[in-house]
Amino acid sequence: MTDRGREHKAFALLFEDLVTNIMALADSPGKYTDYLARQVRELIAVRTVVIMECRHFTGELHHKLLNAHPERRRDIGLAPEIEQLAELSHAMDKATLITPDSATGGESLRLLGLGASIVVPLQYAGNRLGVMFLLDIMDTENVEAITSSLEKLSPIMALILRNAHLYQNLEQEVATRTLELRANEERYRAMFSSVSDPVLVADRNTGILVECNEAAEMFFGRTRKQLIGLPQWELHPKTAPKVNGKTEDFHDAVVAPGRRKDIPLLAAGGKVRLAEIQTKTFDMQGHELILGVFRDVTDRNRTEQILRESEEKYRALIETTDTGFVILDHQGRVLEANEEYVRLTGYRRLDEILGRRVVDWTAPHEKEKNAKAVARCLRDRSIRNLEIDYLWPDGRIISVELNATVQGEGEALQIITLCRDITKRKQDEEVLRRTEALLRAMLINLPLDFWARKPSGEIILQSDVSRSIWGDLTRLHQDTVVPGKTLNSWQSNNARALAGEKVDSEAEYVLPNGEQAYYHEILAPIRDHEEILGVMGVNVDLTEHRRLMRELYDSKEKAVVANRTKSEFLANMSHEIRTPLNGVLGMLQLLQTTRPTVEQKEYLLAAIQSSRRLTRLLGDILDLSRIEAGKLVIQEVEFELLSHRLSVMELFEESAKKKGLELTFVIDERLPAKLIGDDARLRQILFNLVGNAVKFTEKGRVRVEASPLALVDGKSLRVLFTIQDTGIGIPEDRLQDIFEPFVQAEGAYTKSFQGAGLGLSIVRKLVGLLGGDIAIDSTEGDGTTFCLSLPFKLQSSSQTAEQPAGVASPAVSECLSVLFAEDDEVNLISGKRMLEKSGY
Repeated sequence: MTDRGREHKAFALLFEDLVTNIMALADSPGKYTDYLARQVRELIAVRTVVIMECRHFTGELHHKLLNAHPERRRDIGLAPEIEQLAELSHAMDKATLITPDSATGGESLRLLGLGASIVVPLQYAGNRLGVMFLLDIMDTENVEAITSSLEKLSPIMALILRNAHLYQNLEQEVATRTLELRANEERYRAMFSSVSDPVLVADRNTGILVECNEAAEMFFGRTRKQLIGLPQWELHPKTAPKVNGKTEDFHDAVVAPGRRKDIPLLAAGGKVRLAEIQTKTFDMQGHELILGVFRDVTDRNRTEQILRESEEKYRALIETTDTGFVILDHQGRVLEANEEYVRLTGYRRLDEILGRRVVDWTAPHEKEKNAKAVARCLRDRSIRNLEIDYLWPDGRIISVELNATVQGEGEALQIITLCRDITKRKQDEEVLRRTEALLRAMLINLPLDFWARKPSGEIILQSDVSRSIWGDLTRLHQDTVVPGKTLNSWQSNNARALAGEKVDSEAEYVLPNGEQAYYHEILAPIRDHEEILGVMGVNVDLTEHRRLMRELYDSKEKAVVANRTKSEFLANMSHEIRTPLNGVLGMLQLLQTTRPTVEQKEYLLAAIQSSRRLTRLLGDILDLSRIEAGKLVIQEVEFELLSHRLSVMELFEESAKKKGLELTFVIDERLPAKLIGDDARLRQILFNLVGNAVKFTEKGRVRVEASPLALVDGKSLRVLFTIQDTGIGIPEDRLQDIFEPFVQAEGAYTKSFQGAGLGLSIVRKLVGLLGGDIAIDSTEGDGTTFCLSLPFKLQSSSQTAEQPAGVASPAVSECLSVLFAEDDEVNLISGKRMLEKSGY
């Protein structure tokens, strides 16, 4: 067929369709323009049809979008470039072809990414009523025929557009004109008969058919004469529901005409066919009529149902899968995609990516790789496991894996692509790579004898340190490494580790060079959830450590022996050390009785004080030595605690008053008057603690308290002694060493207080010997509190603490003789002279 022939055929088909639907859609501009755009797009191979209306407001021309088909291309109809094309169309008086290279309108097409298009002015009687754009024409070979046909249809489409808007005001006029057309039977019959779809006219009130066309005769298999006068319900299956003697479909069409509806009809041969019906009511010469146009949609509906079911399955599949699905055209533009693919691009809605090229969200550093991959895909018709990065609008980058296949050829070519988000996998691979690198670095650099093996015994990891010691473990047999006496233990440890237990042990090994070594070995299972994949071990060489510990132990034993020997020596030399010192002190005291001068008295007093300090120091050293030598014997005697209070107050009250201190000693009234214990050692402890408190306190008070603790067994009692002062306190870092010998809280080279630092050491050792406990609480600058808990026995009920009546203390007689025995000559002289000077 020639181009001219095709032009006439296209024109005839479109005109016939327009006439068929003119009455059904005339009252709805939106429906008609949608219908018009759809019909034009189906007739002509074009991607998008846009219809705009021209209106005049306040002397200016405005354009309004009436329809864009398909609906998903509506955004193009709203684009400012289309508005520019509409304004440019006013200079066109006929259908015009424009291309991206055209001087007029070409730039707008380029901005929209469109190809050759046709601009069709819709004008009637010289009035511009609108404009229709056929965008991106695919059949460019027949452009001339298409343009010619559209130019001929332009007045009709403009007229329909105008009539559609004027319908509500001109409805009666339209009905009148319809009756006039009916009166002109030849013209009406020519037009009525030329409609390819079956058309029936019936009385609205009775449902009796009054007219039909040839297509109706063919569809129903009856002549015009047979159809006219037939009740409309006889053309329906007997099961069709009825209302007031007419079918429900007929009743609905009368009540609400103009709606499309699919209804079953009895077609030729008694077959039931599904027809799409459009109805229009009108009056003619006083008769209330209804016109129905039928279109057999049985096959179409069946096909649509099959397609719909298939599409539903396909849609359900691609929407529920976690795999992205996208269809691209030959230029890489998105035609269809599921929600998962939209998510992979970083956008939220499908319409945000439809029509756009995949390269728009491909990461910049991947664009060249993507271009090569697309070329390879088009060449090989598929591509597998392509990994590429997408750049999201918010700047994030994700990794996806693509598998694509090509279908079709030329401009109909489509690329079907499946995508998976592999960002997490890539991150895990990177973490694994870094972990392996870290593990390799550890094996190389860490000074650990580390190894790991499978349950079969095969070594899978070995550190460099381990290789330097043992060589390649895979080449050594355990019998050559583990001595026979520890082989069973080694095998048992490995079995325990393979059973899931962590094993910590020491073992003896024979090194490859034949040397014997001791190792601390730690074995642990290698787990993957509940499965044990093998055993890893770390060996720590204890050979040198054990040698040093042995030497340290020997040195300690020697030091203990030496210290014990020293303490025994000092304990045994106690008498020899004290005897000459007592002689010196005695002679100095005798000198005081010889009426010395003032200067001599000063010297004598200093010498006596120094001697007493030396005596106390030697006494402390000797006591400490006796304790360490185990020669200090605890003696339990009955004593009164009150006597200890008197001794403390008598000894320290005067020195406390000189420093302006308040010294108190409080005994809880709940304590018994007499206790049984080593009163000498208790007195020594109290003297040391109270003496330190007075010595290290410059202002404030020193308070001593004695209170009972709970009875132990009814026969013994613990007594709590608290010695509290407001002195200089002890630094926190010195508290742990304060009970060590020769340690003082000051710790400075120039000290403010005298003393050798033995008192507290002796106190702690005495408290331990007495079965007690001692604790200290001190704050530097605020004072110190010592808490001392000592056990004492209680007096039995059979014992009496009262002295018999009538027994008096012996009185000193003036003629009393004294026997004085002393083996040291100096002490003998000093003692004799003191007794003589005392009147003996």
